[in-house]
Amino acid sequence: MEIMEHRGKHLGRLTASAKWFLFAVAADDRRRSVYDRLIAKARSSDVARRRDAVRDLPQPSVKIDRQVGFATCDPASFGGTEDVVDEVQRVSGTIFGDDAYAEKPYLADASLAADLSPSSPLLRFALNDQLVATAAEYLDAVPILSGIYALRSTHVPGPPTGSQLFHCDWEAVRQVKVFVHCGPVTAEDGPLTAIAAAASRRAKRYLRYRYGG
Repeated sequence: MEIMEHRGKHLGRLTASAKWFLFAVAADDRRRSVYDRLIAKARSSDVARRRDAVRDLPQPSVKIDRQVGFATCDPASFGGTEDVVDEVQRVSGTIFGDDAYAEKPYLADASLAADLSPSSPLLRFALNDQLVATAAEYLDAVPILSGIYALRSTHVPGPPTGSQLFHCDWEAVRQVKVFVHCGPVTAEDGPLTAIAAAASRRAKRYLRYRYGG
C-alpha cells in the first residue's frame, strides 16, 4: 500500500508538471489555445452539459465585456458582500501563519475552501446565482469553482517585483476571478490594476509574451 501510494503521488507530480509545461511554461497564446481546445475535446460531454446549463441561470446583473475582460461593480450587485467582509475580518488573525509571506514578501495567500462549511458566507457568496450567472455569461459555460482565498498585501520597500508587475494569469485561457476588498483601498495602497483585454493582446504580441515566468 505504501509503495502504491508513493507511486501515485509521484505520478501526480509528473502529470502536474507536464500540464504546467504544456499550458504555461514558455507558452504563448497560440499554444495555450491549442491546448485548451484539446482539453475541451477530451472533456466534451462535461463541457456540453455546462454550456447547456447556462440556460437555467438568471440574467446576470453584471456583464463582462470580452473586449475589456473585467468589470467593476457596486457591492449590491451580488448579495452577501458585507457578510464576506465581516467573515474575512473575523478570521484574518488566524488564517495567516508565520510563513505567510515566505513565497512573496509583499503578499500573503491563504486558501480557505477546504475548511468551509455549507453555511459559510464565503461559500454562499461564491455560489450566489447572480455571481454564477455573471461568470457563466462570460465563459459560455457554468463555471467550476476552483478556490476561495484570502489575500493580504503589505508594503515592501523597493521597486515592484513578481505579481506586483503587469502580468497575465496562466491558469486558463478564459477565467473569472472575483475580488472583494475587505478593507479600505486608496491610490496610495497600490490598488489592483487591470489592462483591457484588447490592449493586453496587442502588448503581448509586441512583447512576445510568454506565460509561466
